[in-house]
Amino acid sequence: MAILKNKVIYYSGIPGYPAEQRPGKLILTKEGIECKVRGFPLYSIPLSKISKASVVKDYIHTWIKVFLTIDYQDEKNVSQTLKVRIRAFGWPKVLKISEKWVEEIYRLIKK
Repeated sequence: MAILKNKVIYYSGIPGYPAEQRPGKLILTKEGIECKVRGFPLYSIPLSKISKASVVKDYIHTWIKVFLTIDYQDEKNVSQTLKVRIRAFGWPKVLKISEKWVEEIYRLIKK
């Protein structure tokens, strides 16, 4: 059962797949995070492999881009950073949803 589910734009962080902007979905469950990106197979990250989640604001002239970043260990125990941008209207809403993701990830990790 999904705790959180959002449409995202994938930027990078899935081993073996290019760092490029692609639409997809991010799903948080009690077991981990599932990343469905158009053109890629389903990628899952167990909660036990996640070390950090954060919100990063990137200022470009008058534009603000808000990214959700998730640091984790892949199946070969190599550090990876999943970088996505939540799809929503306006950066304040994107920021709010991204912060909710960070809160929920840390809540589940601490259990």
